[in-house]
Amino acid sequence: AMAEVRALRQRLEEDPNDREALRRLAGLQFQISNWSRAIELFERLLALEPNDVVTMTDLGVSYRGAGQLDRALELFRRAYETDPSYWQAAFNEAYVLGFDRGDWAAAQRVVDELQARQPDNADVARLAEEIARRRQAAPPADGAS
Repeated sequence: AMAEVRALRQRLEEDPNDREALRRLAGLQFQISNWSRAIELFERLLALEPNDVVTMTDLGVSYRGAGQLDRALELFRRAYETDPSYWQAAFNEAYVLGFDRGDWAAAQRVVDELQARQPDNADVARLAEEIARRRQAAPPADGAS
C-alpha cells in the first residue's frame, strides 16, 4: 500500500489536478480514517468536480469522521439536492442526524422521504427500522417522562 501511496503522490506532484490520483489517494486516506488528509484531498477533488455527488458524500463522511457534523450534513444535503437519485447522501444524513446527533425525529423525516424514493432498497429499510426503534426508545425531547 505504501508503494501505491508514493506513486500517487508522485503523480500529484507532476499534475496536482490528476483526478484519478486524487480520488484514489483520498480513498486510501479514508480507509485508514486519516480524516484530515482525506478531507484535504476530497476538497481538492470537489473543486475540480463541483457537482460530483460521490465526492461530496465521501467528503461528508470524512467530515463526520473528523467530528465536524454540521459540515458533513451540509455536504450530504448538497449531494442529494444535486442528484436525488443518489440515495447514499440522504442515507448518511439520516444516520448522522439520528446516531450522532440523537435527533431521531429529523432522522425519521429524512428516512421517510428516502423510503418513498427507494421503496425496494434493503439498506434503507434496515436504517428506517433502526431509526424507528431508537426513536421509540429515546426519552422525549423536552425531558418529560
